[in-house]
Amino acid sequence: MKKTLLAGLILGVLAIAMSRTTPTTPEPATMLLFGIGLIGVAGFSKKLSHKK
Repeated sequence: MKKTLLAGLILGVLAIAMSRTTPTTPEPATMLLFGIGLIGVAGFSKKLSHKK
């Protein structure tokens, strides 16, 4: 049963990845989100390093 569920999940993900109807994210917005994420990770790691 687990193999069937895993195979179905993989096929579903591949179908979504291959479909052409998914909305595209504009490149500037992608870079902005990526930058905000990096700043958040850097701040969180700095916060954890000061606790020690």
